[in-house]
Amino acid sequence: MKKLEWIHPNKARIETGHKAFDRYCVCLGTGNQWGPGQFSNCIRPRSETKCNGMDFPPGYLNKSDLDVYPDLPRWLRKRIEDLDIPTILYQFFHFRNGKKTIHGYLVTAGHSGNHELLIECCMGPTSKSQRVLDWVKDYVSEPRKRPT
Repeated sequence: MKKLEWIHPNKARIETGHKAFDRYCVCLGTGNQWGPGQFSNCIRPRSETKCNGMDFPPGYLNKSDLDVYPDLPRWLRKRIEDLDIPTILYQFFHFRNGKKTIHGYLVTAGHSGNHELLIECCMGPTSKSQRVLDWVKDYVSEPRKRPT
């Protein structure tokens, strides 16, 4: 996994080739991160039923983790649910003139899975969105080790 270079203390060098995203995104990181350009959360598997000493029905914690992504395509949500392993879901986006443009999603194995890239989903309106995903995945994931 590549490490970011910092331009100054509040901005990493983001060079995807998509000017609006590159200006908007401040930094990239693994795990739970809510910031300009990246929204990511750890997603618990459907089989996980315990949280903070409390018991929940199977699927409840997984659903609550995924529900914070209202724009997530149904087919992608289903694939994440079917993995039934700890994962991290990344959404990459920018705002311009008050409008959110989602470039896409990456799904990696969780921290214990060495951040292996499992799923890539380009959502953007132009080919520049694929360039965003191609660039950012080197900073938040390791290459796939097995077919999905």
